[in-house]
Amino acid sequence: MPTQLSEEEREQILQTIQMFEMITQTQPDDYQSYDVLKEAYLKLGRDQEAADASRKLAEAYLKMGLYSSAMLECEGILNRDPEDAEIVALMGEIEQKMHESSGKRNESPRAGSSEEAQASLTAIAHTKDEEKEKAAPFAEDSSALQHHGNDSLAKFLIDNQLADSGTVEQAMHEVSVKYEAARDTKTIGPSLLAEIEAIHNGTIDDLMSSIIDATRFAFIPLVNYDVDRQIVRMLPEELTLNRLIVPFDLISRTLMIALVNPFDGEGKKAAQNSLDYNIQWFIAKPNAVQHVLKDIYK
Repeated sequence: MPTQLSEEEREQILQTIQMFEMITQTQPDDYQSYDVLKEAYLKLGRDQEAADASRKLAEAYLKMGLYSSAMLECEGILNRDPEDAEIVALMGEIEQKMHESSGKRNESPRAGSSEEAQASLTAIAHTKDEEKEKAAPFAEDSSALQHHGNDSLAKFLIDNQLADSGTVEQAMHEVSVKYEAARDTKTIGPSLLAEIEAIHNGTIDDLMSSIIDATRFAFIPLVNYDVDRQIVRMLPEELTLNRLIVPFDLISRTLMIALVNPFDGEGKKAAQNSLDYNIQWFIAKPNAVQHVLKDIYK
């Protein structure tokens, strides 16, 4: 049964659907977008389209190796339609992948002979780092937020030969100077990617493409989005203005947030701690985020 919506709410959801349908056309494995679409369709009572989005969500989870999430999604579909043969077959494929994955984890790889062993160690280390981040209390003082994750972003760019160290060092200096000025005047903060683009015009698309591939965050063309100023203001200004982290849409209990630097772990943690919502993260171009902020805080 569709939710009772005002005309304004309905229009906003229709815009959300249009935008995320475009995203899934170019990023067909983006499970976050299918999750958004599923909720949006359900809000409008478009049950068949919600079921289709749910199936694609399960398939995307499977491709990402998120087998438990894929299985839960399939179970939800079967609760609505127990005779869905396609989903039953998909569940069988998921179960097979789960068993294969479990078997690989139980094997003892030969020392130095397997790339999978190294990948497993990397995954374990990454998981432990995530657990430490969740356990560590967020410090409210400005020193905890001063780097904006730019050190990690800079290292990523240099290590992957996306920008030379001289360019990155120059851009980091510009960011540091502009950040201090922005913090003092409560104006829009700088972006390391934008500063690199200013030094070498025409490079930002390649930089962002590589970051998206590495982080698996979905790209959101924020310039085409009619962002509600009340949603943006759900986060404090020190996160939106200073760190270029912008909430842009809300569907049920899921808040969608665009950011320029996905390596900004402290900023993401601060945003999560400020909100009692499920958060889905997206990457946007610096100029698009800055344009939204100028419009909201003009």
